[in-house]
Amino acid sequence: SERRALLEIDTERQARARADKATEVLRDRLAQTLGRTAGERWFRMAGCRRPIEGDAPLCWSEIFVADPYLEIRPQLRDGRGPVYALLSEHFNLTIAQVERQITAIAMPADVALSLGTPAGLPALMERRTYFDARGEVFEISLSIHPGDHFAHTTRLVREPASGPRPLTPET
Repeated sequence: SERRALLEIDTERQARARADKATEVLRDRLAQTLGRTAGERWFRMAGCRRPIEGDAPLCWSEIFVADPYLEIRPQLRDGRGPVYALLSEHFNLTIAQVERQITAIAMPADVALSLGTPAGLPALMERRTYFDARGEVFEISLSIHPGDHFAHTTRLVREPASGPRPLTPET
């Protein structure tokens, strides 16, 4: 659409996204997907994430910024750097925790159209929720990946100690 603009997103994949940007009030279904309450106000950016070298979309991404931090919108226009890092720097937030949830879904028709993949095929939706030191959520991101374009690897490392200890994710 005409509302789409180029947004550079600096991630591990060094990706680009064409993004729509708007402030919206969460309705029931979206609030549930985000793990939030209907009626909350969030700033939303959405678009296809693409590799710097190439044009084939990697995934559909939506980034939601909590209402108290909406004044950051002008700094998000150039899209340089991760949004959570800009929020952290601008508002002196400490990223205390990130919760990551990966869910199997059927590829939504509107997202499939943007990604150039058939609707209804298996897809994975990744939700990342960013918490500050007070336990408050300041950003949520959703990414929808075609099922055949996503791999997740976790390595568990046993900490040396006397007696059995639980396995913890390697950092």
